Amino acid sequence: VPFIFYLMFVSVTVKWGKQKFSNVSMPVGTSDAANMFKETLFNLTRVPVDRQKVMAKGVWKGFLKSDTLIPENPTVSTVTLIGSAEALSEPVPKLGDLSLAESFEKAEQAAAAAATAAEIESAEGIIAACQLPPHERTDGKKEPYNYNYIVFGFPQRKIEAELVKRREEKEPDMLFGKCVMHLGLEADRAYINALICLDDGTIVSAMDNGHVQLWKHARRVRDVLHGQEVTCLVALPGYKVQDDSYSTVLFASGANDMSVKVWNQQGDCVQQLATPSFMNMASIPKALAYIQTASGGGVLSAALSPFRMFQRLPGDPEQDRLRAQENQVLAHASCSLQVWSAEAGAAFGSSQLLQSFSAAPVAAVALCGKRSELIAGGDVQGGLTFWSYNSTGSIFSKQASMRLRPPNNSAAEVVCMTAVGRADSSTALLAVATKSTQRGAFTVAAEVECPVATASAVFLVDVSRLVVLAVLTGHSDSVICMCSLPNGGIATGGGKLDGTVQVWLPSQWQQLDHHQQQQQQQQQQQQQPLVLDICAKKLKEPGYSFALTVAPDAKLGSRLFALVAARYNSVKICL
Repeated sequence: VPFIFYLMFVSVTVKWGKQKFSNVSMPVGTSDAANMFKETLFNLTRVPVDRQKVMAKGVWKGFLKSDTLIPENPTVSTVTLIGSAEALSEPVPKLGDLSLAESFEKAEQAAAAAATAAEIESAEGIIAACQLPPHERTDGKKEPYNYNYIVFGFPQRKIEAELVKRREEKEPDMLFGKCVMHLGLEADRAYINALICLDDGTIVSAMDNGHVQLWKHARRVRDVLHGQEVTCLVALPGYKVQDDSYSTVLFASGANDMSVKVWNQQGDCVQQLATPSFMNMASIPKALAYIQTASGGGVLSAALSPFRMFQRLPGDPEQDRLRAQENQVLAHASCSLQVWSAEAGAAFGSSQLLQSFSAAPVAAVALCGKRSELIAGGDVQGGLTFWSYNSTGSIFSKQASMRLRPPNNSAAEVVCMTAVGRADSSTALLAVATKSTQRGAFTVAAEVECPVATASAVFLVDVSRLVVLAVLTGHSDSVICMCSLPNGGIATGGGKLDGTVQVWLPSQWQQLDHHQQQQQQQQQQQQQPLVLDICAKKLKEPGYSFALTVAPDAKLGSRLFALVAARYNSVKICL
């Protein structure tokens, strides 16, 4: 027969100073009753156990000790407590309050919030991708170690030490090029195609096996499946969708299953958008950009790669007619941007196609302008088209167009684009990375033709004047990825034959000595932009990268940040 132990209680009144607590349960008849009763008094009054002096006349002598046996039938109804409580942000509520438990919980939360704020204030860096919360950073390690089976990196205190070195440098916003953490399995068969950083510091990586992974505080917090190969990602800052439980920041991903999915910060898909299709034609999103509107809504735009799902048989007049129709639709979709609009608090709804000035397929899309109010589309022949958006009537209007025109029979195919410069900068720059390709038989009628000396480089375009301000030629191979830096600079990642990440600073194209100014004026007179072939710094790590993004330090007033790079099947975080 199993032995069943029953714990007995009696109700007493606890007198503590001027306060009285009625109907307090006091355990009796067990050797651990004294310790249990002291814990009850602590939860009730917040007087620490080691400060408690508990007396009950006729039940035990003197003060209650941990080994005191409380009899089963004590002849007492009042227990006296002497001792001072811990400091609380709110006074201890009386038993007669509406909800004693809720009051204590609120007081504990306030105390915890105050302690957390103090820890954050004294912490060195709040880069959520690679740093743990301040109270968890004492890991006792001195050398790099495995945080878990898929994360390897420096100890937390060593990461803080590296940030201190950065902060004490003359240029604290210049990267060291030192990798402090690896996220993911290097032996994984899936490669990473895209990276973004959300507002709360969470890193999102998209893989060619259809998985989307969320990383925060040196661990993978979510791994979800989009479908087929994920080709692009974009953060949706300021855009919120109100559902039954919460309103949350979102991001979007595009994949080879001809869809764009919108996700919340917890990694749940909240909406799926279909890309254009017609008869035998479908389209894959290959680049995404997002405009945040003043009303709280937004506009999501996608560069498309249309294709035929099957080939039609030749020689049949009906099949030939359908093929001709499909060719027209393919040509129209490939040189357009698909855009979806959303009102504040609502899901993305109406969509439309924005036609570029050129008949060449659009390869990349980005935001630009002084207030990121323009959408830029770059095509495979070096053409750039700029659209503006009027949120009042959800109207897009084509603002301008230009083309990068290299010599001979070559063309500058746009690979990727990103806005460059600080938020308070007076000049809106767009960095355009291109690679050399053959000039195709496309109708190109740009408003501005910009002659350039090479087809493979990074071009800094002054959006307001439609001129190329500078050409970055420091890589020995085409640039395949890049990202803007908080200091107004840019990080560029070269192709496999180059395998380096280089940092370029605004001072290289803004502050020139007298000789260089004369040279620049002569070049501008000849319609030739300034050529920069030496970067500000060539980083030792991360090396050959597929995608780049920045993880800023969330600490108020900090200029520090980390560079996050996708290298094959893992993510590198570098300081």
